[in-house]
Amino acid sequence: MKTHRFWLGSALLLLVMCNDPSPLGSDFLKDVELDIGFTDTFSINAFTIHEDSIETYSPSSLTPIRTYLVGTLNDPIFGRSESNIYTQLDYDVFSPPSLSDAVLDSVVLTLAFDSLGIYGDTTQPLQIQVDRLIENMNIAESTYSNHGFLGKKVGELTNYIYSADSITIIEPNSSGDLDTIQTAPQLRIRLNNSIGEELIELDTSGVLDADNIYDHLYGLGIKTVASNQAMLGIDLNSEYSTLTLYYEKNSNKYKYSFLMSSAVKRTLEFSTDHNGAPVESFLDDSTKGDSLDFLQPLGGTNIQLSVPALANLSNYIINKAELECYVATVDGDNLDFYPPANQVAPYEEYENELIPATDVFIGNDVRFLLSTSGGTVEEVSTGLYRYRANISSHLQDMINGTIENKVFLVPYPRRESPRRTIVYGPHHPTYPMKLRITYTLK
Repeated sequence: MKTHRFWLGSALLLLVMCNDPSPLGSDFLKDVELDIGFTDTFSINAFTIHEDSIETYSPSSLTPIRTYLVGTLNDPIFGRSESNIYTQLDYDVFSPPSLSDAVLDSVVLTLAFDSLGIYGDTTQPLQIQVDRLIENMNIAESTYSNHGFLGKKVGELTNYIYSADSITIIEPNSSGDLDTIQTAPQLRIRLNNSIGEELIELDTSGVLDADNIYDHLYGLGIKTVASNQAMLGIDLNSEYSTLTLYYEKNSNKYKYSFLMSSAVKRTLEFSTDHNGAPVESFLDDSTKGDSLDFLQPLGGTNIQLSVPALANLSNYIINKAELECYVATVDGDNLDFYPPANQVAPYEEYENELIPATDVFIGNDVRFLLSTSGGTVEEVSTGLYRYRANISSHLQDMINGTIENKVFLVPYPRRESPRRTIVYGPHHPTYPMKLRITYTLK
C-alpha cells in the first residue's frame, strides 16, 4: 500500500510540474552553451589477425558455454575449421541406479540439438565418432581450445542427414513395459556394450557413486571427420543429452541415464586451417584491411582497429561512439550455407588475452549481449547487412591514455556460434567501415 501511494504521489507531482508554465531549470541552463557535435570522418586503421587459442573451460567461470559444437566446415573463404566436444558424465545422486542382476541390452548416447550452432551444408551426410577417453579431464583445471583428450572409438554414426524434426523412439517406462514416444530432435549413437557392462559391474560391486565415477569412466569425446561439411550445435544441458543404459531385470525393461550437466567438466577443441584459402593473404596485412576484413569464431580471426588521429579528440568528451561496418559480398562465397554472424562485439587485450571491452555487458544468457552493447546484424536494404557496435567508454579510455589505441572486433559468441563474417574495410568506396562519434566540447 505504501508503495502504491508513493508512485501515485510521484505521478501527481510530475503532472503538476509538466503543467507549470514557469521555465523550470531555465535559470540553471541560461549561461551554459552545449557544443555538441557529430562526425563519422575520423580515419581508422583495420586489419585481420589470427587468434590464438581461447579458454573453453574454467572451473570458476560465470559464463559457461551453452552451445557445444561438433563438426567440420570446408569454407570457400576461410578454409577448414573443426570442433570436437569432450564431456564427463554426471551421476544423479537423488536417483541412483539399481543395476544388481541387470542384463544389458544396449548403450545409447543421445545429444539434443541447439539451433544456434547448426551451420554449413546440412544437406550432406555427416559422420560422428564417439571415443571413450583414456586420460583424466581433471575438473579442477582450465582448458583451452587447442587442447584435446586421447580416447578410443566406442561408437560411430555414419551417413547421417541433419533434421530438425522430432523423432519417434521405443522406450521403457517406469512399470517395466515399452512405450512408443515422440521426443525432441537429437542424435542417437549406439556405443559398444562394454561401457554399459562395466558400469553395471561397478554399481553391483557398490563402488559406483557421484564421487568416483570419473575415476572409472573419464568421459567421452564426440568428434567429427574431415568429410563433414557442417557444424551441429549440441545442448549438453538438455535432459535429452544422456548416456543411457537399456537393460532387462526380472523380465522387465528398464533404462538408466547419465547426464552431462554443468556439474561436470565439458570443453571444446577447435582447429582452423587457412592455408590456401582466400582469407590467408589478408592475415596481419594492414594494407589489405582497407578493403576487406574477416571475422571467424572458434579461435579463427578477429579485426584489430586503431584511430591514428586520436590526439585530435583530446578536447572532447565522448557521448557515443559506434563502429559501423557492412557485410561484404565476395566472389565464391555462399551466404545460404554461411550466413553472417548474428552479433559482433568490441574486445580489448588484457594480459595477452582478449576480453569484452567495458562497453559490453553480458547477461545471464551468454549467447546474447544486452541491447545497449549493439553489434547485432541488421538488414539495411534487401541483401545489405550492417553492424553497429558501441565503443563509447572504450574510446574515451583510449583518448585519456588509460588503455592502448587499440580495439578488437570479435564475432559473438565466439565459442558457441560457428557463424563467420566478411566486412568492408575503412577505404571501401561505397560501404566503408566508419567510426561514428557524438561528442561534447570540454
